[in-house]
Amino acid sequence: MRRFTFILLTAILLASCTGKVNRDGFAIVIDRQSYKEAKAEIDRYMQVVEGRGLHPILVIDRWGIPDSIRAELIRLYNAKSNPIEGCVFIGDIPIAKVRDAQFMTSAFKMDQGGRNEMAEYCVSTDRFYDSFDLEWDFIQQDPDRKEYFYYSLRPDCSQTLRPTIYSARIFPRTNVRGDKYDKLRRYMQRVNEADNSNNPIDQVLSFGGHGNVSDSWTARMDEKIEMYDQMPWMRRQAKGIEYIDFRYKDYIKETLINELQRADLDYAVLHHHGSEEEQLLSGTPVTSSVALSMDNARRYAHSQTRSYLKRGKTAAEAKASIEKVLGSPIPDQWVKEATKADVTKDDEDASYAQDLHVAEFDKFHPQVRMVSLDACYNGFQRVQQHT
Repeated sequence: MRRFTFILLTAILLASCTGKVNRDGFAIVIDRQSYKEAKAEIDRYMQVVEGRGLHPILVIDRWGIPDSIRAELIRLYNAKSNPIEGCVFIGDIPIAKVRDAQFMTSAFKMDQGGRNEMAEYCVSTDRFYDSFDLEWDFIQQDPDRKEYFYYSLRPDCSQTLRPTIYSARIFPRTNVRGDKYDKLRRYMQRVNEADNSNNPIDQVLSFGGHGNVSDSWTARMDEKIEMYDQMPWMRRQAKGIEYIDFRYKDYIKETLINELQRADLDYAVLHHHGSEEEQLLSGTPVTSSVALSMDNARRYAHSQTRSYLKRGKTAAEAKASIEKVLGSPIPDQWVKEATKADVTKDDEDASYAQDLHVAEFDKFHPQVRMVSLDACYNGFQRVQQHT
């Protein structure tokens, strides 16, 4: 009996010394209106979370201020009962836009000074909420977009990203395809229904678009190993990970669309550049053909001529600038024909075929269960000046 007591006390002391905490809390942070509109779906989601072995903690945002939400997350992280290991932000939760932290991004390096507006060069990030070792100085709330709050990363705090908890965001937009609350309800219904399905992730697609990681196949080689580390059960099957590179075809869009419409595809990670309403997939076709190389140069000359003319340059100035870039003379005809309606239409059609556009989703219906867009601006609503 004494020996058992000694062993038990030793175990308690060791646990205290290691400081290991049994974290099973999960915070669901949602604004009041979103919870009111989707209460049944959110309450069901809490049951799903609980069924996964976590303790759901509902946090109704009554502050509307990032600092207050962050303070509540820190409090829940340090709670004695059910301390949180992660959180999800649902609905209209304020967005922190930060400056002096661009070096932490993978590619975003817009100049903070000069002509660039703060709304443009600041980075929207939820690391404000989930990285407790980062410290911020408040700058201001955006006068037009009230959900934006600007902060500066303090130079005397940690300068690396090691999130204390994990986080995610469910953020339906109101200006695209219907009412945002209806979209929120439908999305949460799908999340809840997925909990009852016996469909593990075993079919995965990875896509490499133009300009991603400098078009290096070598840089992408380890992604399969990374997927095996995250989904080790996939090692036990012969097939399941598909890879598409934009260089497989001159115009890869149709191939990608066909893959994303596969009913058995579970997860797709798409590495490419992006804009607000386009996924930028293909670049100028790579070729060893002299004729196609000439065609590429001709289309380039057309687009640059139109661009120069819009900026008030003369045709002669445009031609001289293009020749300087190409390092070679170009035919006068390429400049003269650039503004013709049929030539412009042909160039625009070729450019349109390179990328995937929001307008095409009326006929394109993805079946993949989950997609990660590794791209700038996809889904981003640009701030309009003076609105």
